[in-house]
Amino acid sequence: MSKSNTLAIIVGGSSGMGKEAAKRLLTEGTPVLLLSSNPEKLTTAKQDLEQQTGGQVEPYAVDL
Repeated sequence: MSKSNTLAIIVGGSSGMGKEAAKRLLTEGTPVLLLSSNPEKLTTAKQDLEQQTGGQVEPYAVDL
């Protein structure tokens, strides 16, 4: 199955299980839309994940 049109949306992705799920998806080549209510943690998570995986992370600070 081709992942060329795939985008993963991770809620609570700035730490814990959400961040680990994002890391796995990024390692597999899936771009990630990372959502979190904490903008500072979100920025740090984006930098960490992109550095560790070379993947594409788009962060959005939202409170759902």
